Amino acid sequence: MQHTTDPNFLVIGAQRAGTTWLDAALRAHPQIYLPERRKEIHYFDEHYARGGDWYREFFRAAAQRPGLKAIGEITPRYLFDPLVPPRIARDFPSMRLIAILRNPAERAYSQFGMHIGRKGASGNDFKAFLQENPDAYDRGLYHAQLERYRSHFPASQMLVLIFEQVMAARHAALAQVCRFLGLDEFDWSRVAIDEKAGVATAPRFARVRVLATRIAASLRGSDQDWLVNFARRIGIDQLLASKQRLEPIDPAIRAELMRRYAADVASLEKLIGRNLAIWREDPGESRTRSARDLPAS
Repeated sequence: MQHTTDPNFLVIGAQRAGTTWLDAALRAHPQIYLPERRKEIHYFDEHYARGGDWYREFFRAAAQRPGLKAIGEITPRYLFDPLVPPRIARDFPSMRLIAILRNPAERAYSQFGMHIGRKGASGNDFKAFLQENPDAYDRGLYHAQLERYRSHFPASQMLVLIFEQVMAARHAALAQVCRFLGLDEFDWSRVAIDEKAGVATAPRFARVRVLATRIAASLRGSDQDWLVNFARRIGIDQLLASKQRLEPIDPAIRAELMRRYAADVASLEKLIGRNLAIWREDPGESRTRSARDLPAS
């Protein structure tokens, strides 16, 4: 049974591809509702057994917001988990889906930065990290992940964005999202959307962050989000945040990874009908790309 406050869109990923930036930007639009209680709900991957009533509670407050046209949530792990697409299709067949895809080598390196910053890992051996965490590589195999969704949803219900193009033309990308969701035009110049996104950082207070992350996960698991949100409001996140950026990925390792990803990228280009030459360029060149590369759909 559908409810008036049911979500009608999801941002499904990818991890380390600007979804936190997108969450902050979309919250400024008066016709969009994203849950205040929790950014990443993880219903369709981690908490599906809790049932639809539990999930819908995150969106009840949307009833107090007149004029809404889009109700949704952002959980970037949805793209990678093969169990998620059929669950969404079964429960919300009309759901609109947004995916942001990043150069897979750069995405994996950003995940490495998150790993050593949040998990308390020592050292900075990216190649060793990939060997010990094969999912960091697998998450960049976007073709297979998107194809799973395409087997359950028509292309018209999916919007695929390219991270590098979004970061080079942020206003245009947000306007594209609004068109996809059927929203009125919005003046994004009034919103702070120019901060860095998906940056790989070095660890700070690693052991303390490990403990804080575990405590936060435990509190969310028991639906005590208010304690996690209170800690964030008083600045705990900022105190423990990594401020030092990692050195850029080693060009040789990047090139090696992109050779391994080449076949998947070629298949992805055919699936989404887009040229992804921007991923095959030198990182310095790709960062100079402008709005001309952003589709006008």
